[in-house]
Amino acid sequence: MTSRGNDNKYSVKNENAKRTINPGESGCTQNRQCEAVWPGAYCRSGECRCANNQPPFRTRDGLVCLNYGFCPLNGNNPKFRIENQVQQCYGGADATCEAIGALAYDCICDSDDCTVNNPISFCCPSR
Repeated sequence: MTSRGNDNKYSVKNENAKRTINPGESGCTQNRQCEAVWPGAYCRSGECRCANNQPPFRTRDGLVCLNYGFCPLNGNNPKFRIENQVQQCYGGADATCEAIGALAYDCICDSDDCTVNNPISFCCPSR
């Protein structure tokens, strides 16, 4: 006789219901798995998606949902500038942003066509 606590189908179902999924990643079955990571995120066809068709951006603290051209903290204002010029970088974790003093910055892509050869990204504070 198998007890309910040892029955794999019950434990797998409970694990999936509790597992959180990042925006842009697959594996969700319920909206709450996505909303637990980012407010307003939802599950569609097994993938967590950001609200309002926002793309997910990778930062040192995880994935966040933003509009292109905005920083995770305080929107457009905190883009890192030197002599009033927004500092560009290459999408993703980037040494260009990490080398800016002792502050923590992320490289955020400015369009859906962000490639290594096309520095259309900018440095945003992450903390």
